Amino acid sequence: MSVSEILEGLLSSGYQFASPEPKKNLFARIYRLKGVKQVGPGKFAAE
Repeated sequence: MSVSEILEGLLSSGYQFASPEPKKNLFARIYRLKGVKQVGPGKFAAE
């Protein structure tokens, strides 16, 4: 999934970000999440 797709899913399920720029925040944090790997340019998957 792309960061935009992940963000859309989070927002549609009611998740609220404290950051005024949630996409940038999510993009920076997703690289450090355990169990998530990058599978292409800007694409991520759960391991």
